[in-house]
This record gives sequence, C-alpha cells and structure tokens, in this order.
Amino acid sequence: MSGNIIEARGLARTYRKGPRALAGVDLDVPEACRFALLGANGAGKSTLVRILCTLSRADSGSASIAGRPLSGGSQAVRALIGVALQDTQIDPSERVRRQLEFQGRLYGLDAARSAERVEELVGRFGLGPVADRKAGELSGGNKRRLHVALALVHRPRVLFLDEPTVGMDPESRAAFWTEMRRLNAEEGVCVFFTTQYLEEAEKHGDELAVLDAGLVAYRGTVSGFAEAHSGPGGDLEAGYLNFVESRRAAAETAKETVDA
Repeated sequence: MSGNIIEARGLARTYRKGPRALAGVDLDVPEACRFALLGANGAGKSTLVRILCTLSRADSGSASIAGRPLSGGSQAVRALIGVALQDTQIDPSERVRRQLEFQGRLYGLDAARSAERVEELVGRFGLGPVADRKAGELSGGNKRRLHVALALVHRPRVLFLDEPTVGMDPESRAAFWTEMRRLNAEEGVCVFFTTQYLEEAEKHGDELAVLDAGLVAYRGTVSGFAEAHSGPGGDLEAGYLNFVESRRAAAETAKETVDA
C-alpha cells in the first residue's frame, strides 16, 4: 500500500476551442489529511477537481482513489467520495430534510439509517432551524452547508470541496471548519479543498499543492511552503505572493529569451 488516498500521473486536459487546462499533473494525496489546492484563476484547479470527482475526463494520464482507477468505472469511485463543488446541485423546491433523506436512500441506506444520519448532519451543520424549509428559500451560506451535508450522507473517505465557505458569515465559517477538522481527526476523512482565502489554507490545511499553468508548481506541507518563500516563521500569504511574483518574473524572462 502506498499510503496515498489519491494518486494522479500525467493528467492533461485541453478544452475544445479553448485553453489547455492541465499540462501533465502528477499528484499524491496521503490518507486522512487536510489537503489545500491553491492557484490563480485559470490555473486548472476546477478542472483537476472535476476529473478526480469523475465529473470530467482527462485527455491523457491516469488517476485513482483508494487504489481504484478512475478509468475502471465511476460507481466504485463515487461510493468513496463526497463532492461539494461551487455549482450546488440542490433542488430549490424540496425541503432540506427531505433532500438529505433522499440522498441517503440513493446510497443504499434503509429508512431508519437514513433518518438517523440526516438528524446527525442537520445538527452538525446547524441546519435545524431551516430543516423543514425549501432549499430555494435558504441563504447562500445555508445552501453551502446543505450541499456539504449532502456530500457526507454516505460517509465518504474523501470529501472534495471547491471554495466551500463562499457566502458564509464569519461565525458560520468558523463552525464549518471546526466540523471539517473533527471529520478529519475523528473519522479519518481526507478533506481536499480549494480556496481563495489563504488564511483558510494556512489554518485548516496541512498538505498543499499549488497549480500554475496547468502543472503542479509546488507540492509539500503548508508550513514548508511558507518557510521556503517567506523565510522562517513567515506566513502563507507572504510566501504565496513571493511565489507568484517569482513565477511571473521567470515567465517574462523566458518570453524575452524566446522573442530575442
């Protein structure tokens, strides 16, 4: 056993009449870690996550979740993962509790187990006051919490989150990350998240990858990245800004060399 829950080799993807999103991504993600994926808009974050979630296909390369290849069929992989991307797929006309119960039945839980799991998640995500309201009536923050709760009904081994706290107020965001840390520490769930908030990656991630121009430009620990790019005791934001500037300067130098 490799000790990795996610393994990817040479993942490449070019959109028809569009840009090259991934240029050959190699990535290992250890079991039961909190993994942050950073990168500027257009770096390939969403494309990579969608491929790992079986929602899109790579043009070339391979990947596996818990040793199960993505190419071997999506059902076995989907049983192992929970997915909460930015385009929330919730039914606005259905009530919160009913949507969670239906999700449980889709994953094979009987009525009693589904109801028990639903009440557990309603409590954990603070959805009690809105559990009997239609999803379309919820605030943006509550919709995000419902979406994540739906992704956890079947107790996945990996939870994919794409900018999960967008629209949440500070109190809700703090409660959300407390639950993510508990899931990771107590249940061994690998929490794989993208974020635009560098402080979230620093506080709530231990492993880190930075995508740049469709490639993994850094892979290591969050603390290691901060120290490498901003010095001992440096924070992630300063390190990331230094990293981006150095990459841009290198790209400009390379362009000038080619033009000359």
